[in-house]
Amino acid sequence: MDWDDPIPEENRREWVIFFNDLPEMENIPVKRCMNPSNAVGDPVLVIFSDGSNNAYGACAYVRWELSTGEFDSYLILSKNRLAPVKRMSIDRIELCGVVLNKRLKIILQQQCGYTFQGCYHIVDSQIVHAMIHKGSYGFNTFATTRVGEIQEGTEKNNWYWIESKHNIADWLTRGMRPNEIDFNGNWQKGPDFLKLPESKWPVTQTPTAVR
Repeated sequence: MDWDDPIPEENRREWVIFFNDLPEMENIPVKRCMNPSNAVGDPVLVIFSDGSNNAYGACAYVRWELSTGEFDSYLILSKNRLAPVKRMSIDRIELCGVVLNKRLKIILQQQCGYTFQGCYHIVDSQIVHAMIHKGSYGFNTFATTRVGEIQEGTEKNNWYWIESKHNIADWLTRGMRPNEIDFNGNWQKGPDFLKLPESKWPVTQTPTAVR
């Protein structure tokens, strides 16, 4: 396209929606205190990551047990980036998201005032999950560098696989509109299963389904 050519109508509609949505972001409330008054003990850190042809990212939730026996969770930090312009395989992009997953953990450990009693790293790529549990040797340079960084800063047993439909980090790769990320929604509170005992979470360390 030349400089003075009008953009295609489909792209124009997307930009109009985007600019109309921007002012609505100012009306989204965000909870400042993430420590419930009836919390019991130290929280658990749960970090999800995902990747697509458009973007990759990770989001972290702090999860508390309450004196009532229930659980509550809040978004504490998230980060996403656009996928490289140069096309690469989806597994490589997913691996980049996992690196962000690991880095969020390090940042929170260093900068957050909470002491976490445990950490869950959750991904929906079986291939990447298997790479994390394997030695960093035997991969090409791209994978070796990233797998090595991941293994250096985390415990292999803390990495879990989940079906894509349960992975909240998917929101980081496909985008959401302001009315979908309000205070009581899944983005700020985390997926519904975080309200269940950990034994009932749909996560596993030995995925068997084919992605």
